[in-house]
Amino acid sequence: MSKHAVSIFDPDESRLTRLAYEFEVKRIEVATAKTLSDIHKSDLYILDASFGIENILRLQATGCHIAVTTEAQQMKVDDWRVLLNHEIQVFKHPVSAQTIVDTFETYFTPVKEVVEQEPKKLENDPISHLFSTETATSVEKGPVLPKSEAQALPMVKEEKRRRKQIFQTFKQVTAAVYSPKGGVGKTTVSFNFAGKCAAHPMVERVCLIDGDRNYGNIMQTLGIKTKANLADFCKNISSESSWEEVQDNLYVHDKKLFILPNPPSPLDSLDVSGSDFAKVLSKLKEYFSVIIVDMSPQLDAVSNAALKHSDNVFLVTTTDSPTNQSLKIFIKDYEKLLKLDAMKLHLVVNRVLKKSGITVKDIREAFPELDFVGSIKEDGAIQNSANNRMFHSLKYKNSELAQVISEMMEIINLYSDSVKGSNLSGDGFFEGIRRKFRRQKDDVAYD
Repeated sequence: MSKHAVSIFDPDESRLTRLAYEFEVKRIEVATAKTLSDIHKSDLYILDASFGIENILRLQATGCHIAVTTEAQQMKVDDWRVLLNHEIQVFKHPVSAQTIVDTFETYFTPVKEVVEQEPKKLENDPISHLFSTETATSVEKGPVLPKSEAQALPMVKEEKRRRKQIFQTFKQVTAAVYSPKGGVGKTTVSFNFAGKCAAHPMVERVCLIDGDRNYGNIMQTLGIKTKANLADFCKNISSESSWEEVQDNLYVHDKKLFILPNPPSPLDSLDVSGSDFAKVLSKLKEYFSVIIVDMSPQLDAVSNAALKHSDNVFLVTTTDSPTNQSLKIFIKDYEKLLKLDAMKLHLVVNRVLKKSGITVKDIREAFPELDFVGSIKEDGAIQNSANNRMFHSLKYKNSELAQVISEMMEIINLYSDSVKGSNLSGDGFFEGIRRKFRRQKDDVAYD
């Protein structure tokens, strides 16, 4: 720990003192500043956006934890994008100390427990003047202020209960990643999507399914051999199976990311039907916050079940004419034959080549009905990350792949206000500003 566990910068004295008081209730050392010259040394800085983007990034570069607070109407789109790309937590006013403690749980582990018995007496209470009848009603934003620390303790406990409920009520999401052609980078997108979702604080567990029954290569990407596979999962797991049985039939990559590989041979997958796969998804939804299906280019019964039971479908294409022609055919089949909602479809343009003769703008104009997520240039560093079995989107947070994955996470509501009351990643403001930015994004055109 540094001299101060937390340093808060906010020119607004009422917000600063209120937040500082909440930390002091938790016996967490806190220092406050209203001017830049008064900033104290710390490992966690809670900074008002007026601190300046350059100063925020300079502090982050020293290895500090950063939380930025802002008024929704004051945050510029470009500034928001910079903070997002650097994965800096942003909170919309008002934000409570409990929310920050929960978000930075690892950092606060030694100091986060609230005093359960006799309250600590605060000397020279910095916000006692706020508890007067005359001023309490003038506070327009923020939680109702307690009149004493004794009254504050139950409020902190209630906030803990509320946060626990938020995480328990997070809507389960199933997403499919599909392309009608192989070799477009679909598995790379799926793999990085799963890795970044697993790193998100609101996600309890992620399951990545290799839905290409014939020649899926997720386990080859990881360079790992395992007995767990889709065919055996269908045989061994029923609707009555326990979590321990489900876990035994999955490959555990880490404590939050699980993988259901394809069968070792295409012949082993012949007995897996569409209804079997639907049952697999139904069972996995009981235990996983996010399920991602890396689909086969072939539209068979398993693929149809994946499409039907997914909340969102991410279509991966390239600046290649045959791939886009096949994608056109797929969309028609998707709407007419499968009778599924085209609103679930989102477009990712991958492996963009500079002199292919087809631009990202051309592709967007060819698919006006699709929600455009983003584009990724052909990049040898992505293949290098795959060869070294690394999540490129986590190691290179400012890369185009990482930015596209962040967009995909927003679409499945990991960064939205789908969990009402959560201040993680900017509450509902995040979703609105990000989707607005994507709609206004300049088309990338290559000659």
